[in-house]
Amino acid sequence: MGRFLSFVDDHGPGFSALMRGGPAVSAGGGCAVGTAPATNALIDSVRQAAYDQILAHLGVTEPPARLELVVRSWISLAETTALLWLDGRRVPRAELELQLVHDFAALTAVSAAYDEEMAVLLRAVLADEPTDGRRRADRPAHRAGAVGDRCET
Repeated sequence: MGRFLSFVDDHGPGFSALMRGGPAVSAGGGCAVGTAPATNALIDSVRQAAYDQILAHLGVTEPPARLELVVRSWISLAETTALLWLDGRRVPRAELELQLVHDFAALTAVSAAYDEEMAVLLRAVLADEPTDGRRRADRPAHRAGAVGDRCET
């Protein structure tokens, strides 16, 4: 989450324009020919890369249908949240990072309530996450390497 929000923070106007579909306008004021399909393809490729990275982080190579729904829904949630955050940054960034992680867990938990395969996955993911919600770099040195420590994603 840190890398994603760093990118959003560093490229706010460009990220916002890209995700909101503009400006796909040429210098002359008209729509640039072929820009929308190319832009959509770029956005789709970034979303697919995020999807693949999340599955790799979870250690899943063949996601069940419900996990695909959760991950793709969460990617949309993260994009929308980032856009809203750029419009005023009313939530401190560190809190937003943690909220997005919790949002993923919540979406997974709702799905797990209806699907045993998702329940097994959720238990495994939660068992591997730090109980204090802090990334490795934020923890005191004596905790490094403790059970449940995980690299930042």
